[in-house]
Amino acid sequence: MPILRKVSLDDRGLDYVREHLEGVNAFCSELLAVVDRTPGETFTFAPADLKGERLYRFGEPGLPARALAELRAERILELLDADADACCIVDDFDARWGDPELDDSPTAFGVGEEVYHLLTAESGIELIAAVISAADCIWHGVAAVCTPPPSERMGEQSTLEALRSCAGAVIEISCTAYDGEGFVAWRRR
Repeated sequence: MPILRKVSLDDRGLDYVREHLEGVNAFCSELLAVVDRTPGETFTFAPADLKGERLYRFGEPGLPARALAELRAERILELLDADADACCIVDDFDARWGDPELDDSPTAFGVGEEVYHLLTAESGIELIAAVISAADCIWHGVAAVCTPPPSERMGEQSTLEALRSCAGAVIEISCTAYDGEGFVAWRRR
C-alpha cells in the first residue's frame, strides 16, 4: 500500500467543499455560512507520489490507495476521541425521514424530511465507516465533526436551531472526493 500524506489544497479545494455544501439541505447551508466567514485550512490525503493537478481532479477515480476511505473514518474517530464533547453529523442526502429502512438505525434522526446521522467516539470505527459509506453518494457526502452545546448532543438535535448550533461549532468537515476513493476536508483554524 502506498504511503499517504496530508496535502494542503489551494482555493480549488475550498471551492470543492463549498460546492458540496451549497443548496443541498439546511445543515449544509449552515456549514457553508461557517466556512465562508471562518478562517480554515483545506486539505486531502493522497499517496506520496501523487502531485500537481491530479490532486485537483476531485471527481475522478483512480487514486492508487484503497486505504483512503478507511482513513476518513479513522480521522473522524480521532477527532471525536480528542474532545469528549465532540459529535459527528453525517448528511444522508438520498434518504427521507420516515423511510422504513431507517427504523432500526441507531444513528439516524430527522429534521423535517431531511435525514442525518449522529456519531460519537462510542460509535466505534466500524459504525462510523458504515454510516459514512451508506450516506455518501458519488457526487455528495458530508460529515461534520462539531462540539455543540450539551443540549444538542444527547438526542435533541432534531430541530433546525440545533443543526444551526452544531454547524456553528464545527471543527472539521469532510466531503467525499475522487469518485468515493478519498475525501477533501476543511478544518477551522
